[in-house]
Amino acid sequence: NEERIGYEKYKLEIETKIEMGLKDDAKKLEKRFFNVIDQNIVEHFGDFFIDSDHKNNIIYPVKPPTLTERFYNQKGIFLCSSNLDISVMDTLEKEYPDYSNNVSCVLLPKSERENAFTMHMLSWLSTSGTAAIVEFPGVLYRGGAEQKIRKYLIDNNYVDAVIQLPPDLFFGTTIATCIIVLKKSKKDNKTLFIDASTEFVRGGNKNKLSEPNRLKILEAFRIRKDVKYFSKLVDNKTIADNDYNIAVSSYVVGEDKREVVDIAELNIKIAKIVARQNELRTAIDDIVADIERTK
Repeated sequence: NEERIGYEKYKLEIETKIEMGLKDDAKKLEKRFFNVIDQNIVEHFGDFFIDSDHKNNIIYPVKPPTLTERFYNQKGIFLCSSNLDISVMDTLEKEYPDYSNNVSCVLLPKSERENAFTMHMLSWLSTSGTAAIVEFPGVLYRGGAEQKIRKYLIDNNYVDAVIQLPPDLFFGTTIATCIIVLKKSKKDNKTLFIDASTEFVRGGNKNKLSEPNRLKILEAFRIRKDVKYFSKLVDNKTIADNDYNIAVSSYVVGEDKREVVDIAELNIKIAKIVARQNELRTAIDDIVADIERTK
């Protein structure tokens, strides 16, 4: 519950404790307040370290040279779990304006926090490592804060591949999930998109990836080339021009397996059906007329 209590409420409770002469209780409450921030920012996201000035209720970034090299020399992204954390970023920009150009501030929607885990994994990923993260498809195209995170990932060339999986693979959900593959040492400035949405066999009450399905996906990932109806290697600039949408369907055109209909031939068949229908109507009218005459 403490994570949902905003800064103003904490401040009011602390001031009330002080007015009542309960300074020890006020100090404990203040400590819990900063522990919550430390947990949200440091432990969960890992890219940003803070030092707390409890006396003034202000949070400062750790001063150089203890500031991490990643934050000091490279572009970073600051993930906020609440409006409370936005105030931390405001303090950072005011106190250290020379750092603010290297950091993007993102307020993640309460119901859409998948990218927090994505960024956490990226922060711990070695320069020679690979991270494969199963995600819900919304992270590939939703706007707002999530688009800002995708921009960061694409502009820094961290996204190696996006693989669209079939629906109904996992227990507890039938939704079609995807895999985002992250790397920090890519050899090109491109992103591979693989549409494996039809690569499955039905096993029991769930879909499954068979060995041939898995090998087909792995081979496409390995060769990193365009395969008609299945994979597409796209320049990051093209993705940027597409508003950083990384949904596989935006780049890989699926095979149209619908039956091709010859309209001219279809019209001839319809004309024959109509003619035959008219013949039957005439025959029925004659039969009815004969019945009427015999009455």
